[in-house]
Amino acid sequence: VVGLLVTALGFLALLRREVARQTRALRESEERLRLALAAASQGLYDLDIRSGKAEVSPEYATMLGHDPQTFTLTFSNWLEQLHPDDRPAVSRTFDDYVAGRRADYRVEFRQRTRDGRWKWILSIGKIQAYDGNGRPLRMLGTHTDIDAVKAAQAALLELNATLESRVSARTAELTAANQELDSFVYAVSHDLRAPLRAMIGFSGVLEEDLGPALPPEAKGHLNHIVQAGRKMSALVEGLLTLSR
Repeated sequence: VVGLLVTALGFLALLRREVARQTRALRESEERLRLALAAASQGLYDLDIRSGKAEVSPEYATMLGHDPQTFTLTFSNWLEQLHPDDRPAVSRTFDDYVAGRRADYRVEFRQRTRDGRWKWILSIGKIQAYDGNGRPLRMLGTHTDIDAVKAAQAALLELNATLESRVSARTAELTAANQELDSFVYAVSHDLRAPLRAMIGFSGVLEEDLGPALPPEAKGHLNHIVQAGRKMSALVEGLLTLSR
């Protein structure tokens, strides 16, 4: 009997140590989960679909600026906290998921915080229990603060709009510059080429008609005029080619 009692006491002590070890492990696991949720700006919810009552983690309440000790939530007052523009889509998504018309529940919305601001939330959930007739009973999920993501998206959209505006303005400037270039090309082709042709042509006529009578110095000047005119014509043609 004494031996059995000693064995039983030893087993009881071993059992107590194991229970204490598992309790510590559970507490450590809960603490790691709490830290992970806090770091990810996430809160947990556990929804009784039939009654509409929900149990939430402290992080869920803190995310919205509430005291976790006094914060309570039901499905109906949760819907009332959503932005009026988001509420119909969120309600439709939830109903479709619970009714089995969609495979997953994932939705973004704005929810009112305790101080009256709107905070962007990403809600993900999954049904965990059904009754004997296949009707959903319990839904678990997370609410994630995505305010920073939405702010970054808005900033990116604003930046894109600014860039598009700048591109449009620059395009208008380039169009105007091209129009000015077209005007310049027109002036070169019509206002300069015709006088040059006339200068070269009349110089040629003078040389043919008065060549024998012209002194050598005059012939030299006339030749310079012709050569300069031809050089100027080549420059004009080069400008036209460059503009094209």
